[in-house]
Amino acid sequence: MDHRVNLLFCICLSLVLFASAARLPNYGVWKGTATFFSALRSPSERTALLTIRDGKTYHTSPAPTPPPNVDILATLSMEASDVHDTRIVYWIDRNFTASIVSDNFVLANLKPGYHEIPSTEGDPHNVPGLDMVADGHIDMRKVRAFSMHNVPQRSGDVADVMKSFFDPAIEAQADVWVWGQRGERGQGLVMHHVQMNQGHSGTLADENGRNQDGGVIVKYYDHWEALFIAFPQQTADTDEAGEPVGDVLANIAGRG
Repeated sequence: MDHRVNLLFCICLSLVLFASAARLPNYGVWKGTATFFSALRSPSERTALLTIRDGKTYHTSPAPTPPPNVDILATLSMEASDVHDTRIVYWIDRNFTASIVSDNFVLANLKPGYHEIPSTEGDPHNVPGLDMVADGHIDMRKVRAFSMHNVPQRSGDVADVMKSFFDPAIEAQADVWVWGQRGERGQGLVMHHVQMNQGHSGTLADENGRNQDGGVIVKYYDHWEALFIAFPQQTADTDEAGEPVGDVLANIAGRG
């Protein structure tokens, strides 16, 4: 009897951990070509907008037959939702060499378009979900790996940094991979949550999960670049379910 009780407890615990580790629906990666970027210098603007094109036709609810080659919109946060600290944490790697871009051409061989993660029987692929904590794309303890800016007073700084990352990609018509949550916006498609999606507390805690972070990777002819975004209220470490552990990024950056 005790053995069966322990087994049942382990099964229930595993189900709870699994459910809490995958809380972001419609998570995946979108591959396309960067076509336009906008980051307005305004205290009222909280997001920057990137459009990508993948050459496909999509059917959305408001428009059953949208035109071909429709642009997909990706939204990138330029400030945190916490009124007490609206700064963002961002990290740009101008020579991204992580295994996700170097092993077996996982990204390069991916067909343009949206791909759900994990992959499905109808859309098999090997692209993993991003995990900024576990994958080692960012060393959270190295404060100099990221910068912080106060958006309402210095939104131009954030806009300039993002433009410096995306404008060359648009000029080069580079391929981009955007991880995040797929949704609809008007008659078009959009990628939300293009940022770290774990280590939250408070109202955003229900979005915590491992292997579901957002981010952007760009491929040039001779190198790769990457952009990752997080909020100062998130923790540098998380547990197996993506729940916050340890110090928040605001305190870690403050020691830099």
